[in-house]
Amino acid sequence: MLFNFRLFPLETIKPWRSGGESYLHWFGLTDGCYWLRAGNAELFRYGEQYLSVQVAKHGCEPYVCYNVSRLWEDIVQMLPAILTPIPQAFADQLTASGLITWRERAAHWLEHREDDQSIALYVQATEWLQGHHLGTGYLNNAPTIYFWSDGRRVHIEWDNRDQQKDGVPIWGAEFGTWSLSVQTFLAEVQSFNAQFIEAMQGRVELIRAGSALPNLAVDQDQLIVEQAQRSTWLEKSLSKAFQQVFYDWTKTLEAIALIEKVF
Repeated sequence: MLFNFRLFPLETIKPWRSGGESYLHWFGLTDGCYWLRAGNAELFRYGEQYLSVQVAKHGCEPYVCYNVSRLWEDIVQMLPAILTPIPQAFADQLTASGLITWRERAAHWLEHREDDQSIALYVQATEWLQGHHLGTGYLNNAPTIYFWSDGRRVHIEWDNRDQQKDGVPIWGAEFGTWSLSVQTFLAEVQSFNAQFIEAMQGRVELIRAGSALPNLAVDQDQLIVEQAQRSTWLEKSLSKAFQQVFYDWTKTLEAIALIEKVF
């Protein structure tokens, strides 16, 4: 499985607090662990040496502890951009050199240029990266992960070489790339979505039945509404795939070509 998760037992989830009162909502109920298995690498898995020197434990070791909904939301929302192929000539270049390596070269080009024209050229050449970058800024020592497609395969790239504590790598997977067919990737996303939504439906039903969290404020009506709404998110996201123009690739490729003249 590419996407893996584990939800904490309901009774162990720490409630949120507001105005002196404790409560839980749909997002809070998704507290747990998650990780990605990209070939032989596991993303969102802490390095063994790093774990050995940590005092605080959170019950998710060796994986990230956070609300699973955050990963699910980001993947679902990114899906149209991920599935939209990068123009073939540039995709071939990225396949050969790697998106992260290309990004580093573009950043190096800008390092000693401060004029507005160069900055505008760099923005035009690199703004497409934002839609392919998995947001992880909510984590300490956030890992860097990208998804992109050449039309046949979805490529996953990661670079965590700079994430260290006292010289010890924080993440087990420091640098690498892995790809799978577009059809397989889509099946993995659909499986993740189905398992996650089913697990959350079970939680909603337990709370409605009064057999879980009886002494904690939970807006059951809102919980039901949100569960129903989120159950449609993947379908809505897929309906946008291949139908949106995310970037002006003509101008982007022109900017890339100008920058690469001095790579």
